Amino acid sequence: MTAPARAPQSKKELRKLSKKEQIARSREGARIKRERERKRRIRNRLLLASGLTVAVALTATATVTVQAAQQREANAGPENMASNGILFTGDGSAMSATRTARLEEDDSPTPTALDETDGVVAVTAYLDFADPDSMAFLTANTNLESWVTAGYLTLELHPVAVTATKVGDDYSIRAANAFACVAQYAPDSAFAVASAMAKAYPADDADPPADDALVLLVQNAGVTDDDVAKCITDGRFRPWVTRATARATSSGIPNSSVSALSATPTILVNREQYTGDADDADAFTSFVLAQYDAETGTDSGDTGDGGDTGDATGDATG
Repeated sequence: MTAPARAPQSKKELRKLSKKEQIARSREGARIKRERERKRRIRNRLLLASGLTVAVALTATATVTVQAAQQREANAGPENMASNGILFTGDGSAMSATRTARLEEDDSPTPTALDETDGVVAVTAYLDFADPDSMAFLTANTNLESWVTAGYLTLELHPVAVTATKVGDDYSIRAANAFACVAQYAPDSAFAVASAMAKAYPADDADPPADDALVLLVQNAGVTDDDVAKCITDGRFRPWVTRATARATSSGIPNSSVSALSATPTILVNREQYTGDADDADAFTSFVLAQYDAETGTDSGDTGDGGDTGDATGDATG
């Protein structure tokens, strides 16, 4: 077999080539060089495109992750309201809120366990801060705080927004949001703020407080945390207020026979609904004592086992 001809390499060999062969060789060299350059540019473009694609993908992933986190944060409920309400208890010297984790958007609330054997009456109140009857309940029953502090009863407040307010205003939602902000950042002060909001309830012909006025009201009640003020003006828990209200008005009220919230205030004492006038403190006190008697099997009018509760109500209402 004949070996292939070797391409001339030395200058001497190149000089032996004809002019036509030299031109052809030069053109071939130029072609090879152009092909190499073309492949290099293509490779660089591919590498650049690949890098940009990865960068864009990473940026898009990061953006989606941040947006999802922001969405979760915006729709989460306040801490210390896992039942959609905030629970207050007392140790004989102070009234404090029970700490709980927050509810995420898709979480179901966890109803507060009801113990009807411990001699402590459980009061649960569904209130709308734009409802005059709800506010009348708080202003009339000034004994609630002393009863809770003494350990005679627990109190759970559920803010809801069911009252139609003036056109162009949503005070019902805004006030519930303000209460939730306090529950998040200053839970032990939530009852004091609720009481202050009740006392400041506007007259029928007055405009409801704007958010700035709500911030000032909360601050005057002793909560000066900047996070609370920002939470109120940002309307941070408005989505949660809407969800909590929808659940109460459609899914019923735990630990009771109330199938759905239809009006405010809705007050439960243990499992029984109080149906008296919201502003009749004497009637409500009698109802609480009746439920205490039913739970403990005593007579609150006696000086025996029920005497402490009788003294507590006397001190608070006297």
